[in-house]
Amino acid sequence: MSVIYQLSDKKKQEIIVALIIMVIFFVLGKLFSKGKCLNLLAGYNALNKEEKENVNKNKIKKVASFVMYGGAILALCSIGASLTNCENMIKWFVVLFVVFDFSCIYWLNKK
Repeated sequence: MSVIYQLSDKKKQEIIVALIIMVIFFVLGKLFSKGKCLNLLAGYNALNKEEKENVNKNKIKKVASFVMYGGAILALCSIGASLTNCENMIKWFVVLFVVFDFSCIYWLNKK
């Protein structure tokens, strides 16, 4: 706990914002994995009723939940980068997040 007291106000604000983002992404990932709140997705919400019946909802649930969980992990990693004062580390986490998302989308579309 003594590390938190030694942080500047700006670092404390960064950590609080990252925690809020992480919680939001984790909750959305959990909701998407259960198939709820699919109407929040812009592409799915724009479909009419006939097209929604033809869409594989399991793939949409998996992709959306993987992306949200990846965002939560990215927020957690940004907290670690803030605590260690390693600002360049967050750039690598963003690159890994993008690669992770594209690999999830490719893997789910391949099956």
